[in-house]
Amino acid sequence: MRSLNQSNASEHRAVDSGALSTRHSEPGTPPRFPFALILVLLYSLAINTYAIWWGLPSTNDPGWAPDEIRPEAVITGIQARFSGDWSAKYPPTHFYILASVYRILYNGNELSAITESDYALLAIASRIVTVLMGAGIVLIVYLCGTMVVGRTAAVAASFLAASIAPLVYYSKTANVDVPYLFWFMVSLFYFSRIYEFPTLRNHLLFAATAMTSICTKDTAYALYILPAVCIFGLLLTEHRPRGRWRALLLALLDRRILFSVLLAMIVFLLLQNIAFNLEGFEGHVKRILGAGKEKSIVFDNTVRGHVEGLIQSVRNIRFSLGWASLAICTAGVIASSLRGHRNRALFWLSVPAVSCYLFMVSVLRSNFDRHLFPITITLTFYGGCAISLLLERNRALFRLRSLFVAAVMAYCVLYAVSVDFLMANDSRYYLREWIGEHAARPNRVVEIGRPLYLPGFRELEWRKVGRDLTKIKNARIDYVVMNTSDIRSTREEKIFAALESGKLGFRRLDVQEPTPPLQLLNFDRVSSNLTKISPPLALFERVRKAAPKKRD
Repeated sequence: MRSLNQSNASEHRAVDSGALSTRHSEPGTPPRFPFALILVLLYSLAINTYAIWWGLPSTNDPGWAPDEIRPEAVITGIQARFSGDWSAKYPPTHFYILASVYRILYNGNELSAITESDYALLAIASRIVTVLMGAGIVLIVYLCGTMVVGRTAAVAASFLAASIAPLVYYSKTANVDVPYLFWFMVSLFYFSRIYEFPTLRNHLLFAATAMTSICTKDTAYALYILPAVCIFGLLLTEHRPRGRWRALLLALLDRRILFSVLLAMIVFLLLQNIAFNLEGFEGHVKRILGAGKEKSIVFDNTVRGHVEGLIQSVRNIRFSLGWASLAICTAGVIASSLRGHRNRALFWLSVPAVSCYLFMVSVLRSNFDRHLFPITITLTFYGGCAISLLLERNRALFRLRSLFVAAVMAYCVLYAVSVDFLMANDSRYYLREWIGEHAARPNRVVEIGRPLYLPGFRELEWRKVGRDLTKIKNARIDYVVMNTSDIRSTREEKIFAALESGKLGFRRLDVQEPTPPLQLLNFDRVSSNLTKISPPLALFERVRKAAPKKRD
């Protein structure tokens, strides 16, 4: 009787999904991979791999990517066996993956003493892992889409997802944003299957992959609060014919709930290595709940503050997708809303995105483009629906509609490639070359500020210099470099003003920075780490005193 109820519920939901849904006839039916999807995957791999060398860290340089997992952090974890009191800014799951890659590259040999070339190899390997996960995200968008919006819309959605600007950037760095998003997308796949096939297997796989995402980046917890409520509501509906209170009891004691919770707890304990690294786990929790948390808050916990946060979210989503993709996704949201009950499967797929905003963005009050990844990814499904409707042959003006879709897709490609061109033509590369050609003594070139946002010359102890500017004036320095977009305190303003005015014996050089061959990105009022690519740099040269003339 129970399996019959599940079958009837599944069939009813399949009817609800309407014409836009192409569901598998059986849960075990293998998916089809059309040639268009292969092209999209190759496109994703190409744009994510290009400029993968951007700002690579080295043994004495942190590189240019903020919050990137560097090889030494992984090696430290390997040496500690990720046990004892080992901890890091992020949970250990992606560290395990990178550690496995490092072991494969070095055949299990000791990694305690590595050369500069070894370090570069490990840094590139870490980024290649992210490139592959980025392509995996695009593939899973297609797999989810085939169950919810149909194959044509699924391919279109995967293309739009591959063209998300921050995704292109983060797919070529060793940050945890793409890895956690990858595991989230895998869990989203099983979440979408639960709507049509509420089997024990789908519940267990959803629970396991959801916890893996959380154990990759802590804030992923917010993605699963509403989905957990919706899954429980689905089970409650399934047991409703047996009476209200009995249905509640049966849903709470349903083996799919009990086993999923148990499996999630086991995955959490294993990935966090609680048995052997309890002290390290406690240190990680203290770190993420510590004083630095207050610095990440960008809007107030008031009605006005939340409205400002919502407006900023729209700006960040516009930046992430680009105007063309945002327009097509918005059209898809409107079209799907008008279809109402026929798109319940698509609305079900959107639940984690709503949960993301309510329980991460609104709670943390921190609003960056990377925080909105689940929302922008979800919007691509709606964009795929719009493109699928525009490409229907049985409607008028098919050629005109096809040209419009082609123009949107061309813009998306150019928008995504703009990220690559900006990274490949970073102003810091040009300044390095300029210094190499013009500085007689490169060891007398220093930079003031945070190394992450500077070319990578010898760093000056700028905090000490700020107290005594004569140290710059009297030191053996030929050139000083500052990032004018990263002046964060009055002390730094004082240093910059003194250099600019010439009081310290320096003059500012007008060094012409390179212009990327294509640039469609608009960083106006956007909260994104992409604004740190190719920063505006100020180069100051010491003014040489003229040698006294010899008397006859």
